[in-house]
Amino acid sequence: MQGKRSFHNSRQSDAYMTAPNPIDAIEEDHALQLILCNVLENVADGLPAEVDFKCLGILVPVLRVGMPRQMQFEDDVFFPILRERVSIVFRTCEVLEQLEREHQADQDYAYELADELELLEQRRAPWNKEMLGYMLRGFFEGQRRHIECENMIILPLAREVFRDSDLQRLHEPMTIDEFVLGGRLSLRTVLKVSNPTG
Repeated sequence: MQGKRSFHNSRQSDAYMTAPNPIDAIEEDHALQLILCNVLENVADGLPAEVDFKCLGILVPVLRVGMPRQMQFEDDVFFPILRERVSIVFRTCEVLEQLEREHQADQDYAYELADELELLEQRRAPWNKEMLGYMLRGFFEGQRRHIECENMIILPLAREVFRDSDLQRLHEPMTIDEFVLGGRLSLRTVLKVSNPTG
């Protein structure tokens, strides 16, 4: 797994924020991740002979950059702010710890899957279609469960307990930090695969 990197500022505008509320922006990112899951499912269903090889060149950087950076942003910025507000709620802290553990494993999984899809793009055929299909399904099914948990439990809780100052702290790295911006923009490229004519 690639090492964690710290956030640093760069001069950027709010143009990259499609939602005015940063919690809504996180929900948008989750929606993009679910689109990615659908595209990965299409790849799995198309193995070995009906794979859209052109889409793999988009999926690989999303798996290497978009998803891992979005997960790290949640671990390094979003979850710590939420912990400050719900530190007395023991079960909530347990859920956050579980989500962080899943993020760690999912980042490793995303890098491995990106490597396999890159090889598939180069070879035009999977060296082991059963293994690749198993990897794809394990990843996107796990992601769907994980995102459902965050959308149903974590985001509503944050909307309830976050103060204006918390929203500002969440908003800033989403609009001025190169690392976060790069991840969000990478994640958005999945729309080219799900709607190539749009």
